[in-house]
Amino acid sequence: MKKALFFCGALVFNAFVSNAQSWQFVGNPGFSLVGVSSLDMEFDNNGTPYVAYIENISTRAVVRKFDGNDWVLVGDSAFSPVSAAYISLAFNSAGVPYVAYSDGSNSGKLNVMKFNGTNWVYVGIAGVSAGAVEFVDLAFNSNDEPYVVFKDWANGEKATVLKHNGTMWVNVGNPGFSVGQSRYNKIVIDTNDVPYVGFSDLSFGAKASVMKFDGNNWVFVVDTTISNGTVYDISMNVDNSNEIMIAYMEPAAGGKAVVKKLSGNTWTDVGTYGVSNGQVYYTSLAIDNNNHPLVGFADATVNTKSTVLKYDGNNWQAVGNAGFSNGTSHFVKLAVSPNNDYYLAFADDSNSVMKSLSVMRYGYPASIDNILQHTGKLQVYPNPAKDFVMIDLPNPSSIINVKIIDSKGGLVSEIKSIENNKLELNIEELPEGIYFVFVNQKDATQHVCKFLKISQ
Repeated sequence: MKKALFFCGALVFNAFVSNAQSWQFVGNPGFSLVGVSSLDMEFDNNGTPYVAYIENISTRAVVRKFDGNDWVLVGDSAFSPVSAAYISLAFNSAGVPYVAYSDGSNSGKLNVMKFNGTNWVYVGIAGVSAGAVEFVDLAFNSNDEPYVVFKDWANGEKATVLKHNGTMWVNVGNPGFSVGQSRYNKIVIDTNDVPYVGFSDLSFGAKASVMKFDGNNWVFVVDTTISNGTVYDISMNVDNSNEIMIAYMEPAAGGKAVVKKLSGNTWTDVGTYGVSNGQVYYTSLAIDNNNHPLVGFADATVNTKSTVLKYDGNNWQAVGNAGFSNGTSHFVKLAVSPNNDYYLAFADDSNSVMKSLSVMRYGYPASIDNILQHTGKLQVYPNPAKDFVMIDLPNPSSIINVKIIDSKGGLVSEIKSIENNKLELNIEELPEGIYFVFVNQKDATQHVCKFLKISQ
């Protein structure tokens, strides 16, 4: 079997820091330094988080990435025209970032741009839509063709999808294919390259509708509407089983977050109908690497601060504390990194500048995570692991013990008799999650590493 290695650090570390996981700021809170009016967040192929947002003062699009210390600009801070709005960010398979947005300086038409390593350049021409656009969302198929859905003012404010075929922008099906005016438009593309769009359709009382492109036409998925009533802040995703999921705030559910899943030919509630404790805003749906759905939102039950919930297969549980942001949050975007870390981006009213951008990650304090990113002598493989892990140990004769610690700081096992430099651990019965390996040596050096236990 090919080994997936995880290299870990060696350091003098006299005691295990037993801080439970919590939401930690990534870089400085309010790092945009100005208020934002729209935002998105995604990861490149290396797991680097990127954010795209519209500055309130300049009204231009800005993209930043986290370099390990700070959120640094990607290209020029003024790469877009003024009066940009409704920004969406996505990466192609080569890790090239693209943004799509409404260009208010050009009658609100759609712009799509990509970063060529030095500058942001237009994909095709500027202003690719027939008229003004709103509620813009961007996604890629497996051929790296960008698709964009939007509310199309040139076609009765209905939903339209364009894609770039490598040469030019073309309509996917008929423009303005929704029955009525659309809002909160989102697009996802499944592993079979079938595009799905979700939106609120005003012809049906602003209920949620989902349609897919069958190769010729846009057709409703099961029913013309899937919600009980009017919905707001739609978010969509595709889970690891290639099933479509959608989340939104629904007043008929008491303003709670509702999450539904397409199972065969049926839309079913994930868990209960209305997963939050009460009224929410800015619902954002993500799927982690273990196929667990998560939903983030501004939570009115805790002063409209940020909350993230996770569905464990039976119940929705808070990830960390409910209402973990410092202040009221806006424009919430939840995303999961390739390493299965949970990130939340939001505009935060508690910063010195109202609605400036903050990003938080669910994990251990930076002091622990910095330890885990060092390169040293310890190797753990396979990683992730299902049944067992192998640990390559440095200098076994100098080892006092090897401890396995769970994500809450609890001792899972301790091995004191070390006879050779390879240690095999049976983890078949352990619950899935992150575990830490601590190798304590006689000279007070401690090697620290982590591995991910999976169930499938």
